[in-house]
Amino acid sequence: MQVRVVAASVERVTLSAPLAPNINHRATVFGGSASAVAILSAWSLLHLRLSSDHTTGLIKALRLVAPYQLKGGLLTDISDSTAEATRLTADSPQFRTLCINTHAFHNAGATATQELAFTLASLADAYDRLTESGLTIEQLVPKTMLSVSVGTSYFMEIAKLRALRVLLARFTSAYSSASFLPFFIHSQTSTFYEAKATPNTNLLRATTESMAAVIGGCDALTVHPFDTVLGT
Repeated sequence: MQVRVVAASVERVTLSAPLAPNINHRATVFGGSASAVAILSAWSLLHLRLSSDHTTGLIKALRLVAPYQLKGGLLTDISDSTAEATRLTADSPQFRTLCINTHAFHNAGATATQELAFTLASLADAYDRLTESGLTIEQLVPKTMLSVSVGTSYFMEIAKLRALRVLLARFTSAYSSASFLPFFIHSQTSTFYEAKATPNTNLLRATTESMAAVIGGCDALTVHPFDTVLGT
């Protein structure tokens, strides 16, 4: 029985676990490992029509995580929780504990230049607080994911992502003498430019945005459905 962490951020953790022979499912859970046990077990029982015996191994496997679960709450310091999670997952290279999300700026109408500025400003603010907690830039970069939106301006968006790589290299040089520390960049198609009256035309917009993201050099890409703005 193997429980694998697919992705993680301050708000949620995505686990991939075999719930029965030849069946593998990913489930996103919030909070600590107790929530993971409850949600994954309930999903297997209700949707796969499995008996409780099939979830026994999963529960036993997740109990190994219990001593390391982080506690949340209104009075919890996000920086302290992120720093602790980064230290606890030092041997899990695909487990990212910090996400710099700039979709709010993009969807508010920011230009490409403004998006880059806000991205670096948010990253600098987070790194200043985390380095004060004793973490180094070499520890933080592999645990960081930058999530940016890509609009319909094809060549501008390609240039934006490539410029972001250059700026990140200069950014890390201010913290460390390491020659190269690659960041993980996630892109998603924009909802700012999508049309409600003619939703089918959003397929063309998503195609342009996706190509721009890939050519720009993103590491992961999310393509939203053409009718996302309709709320369906």
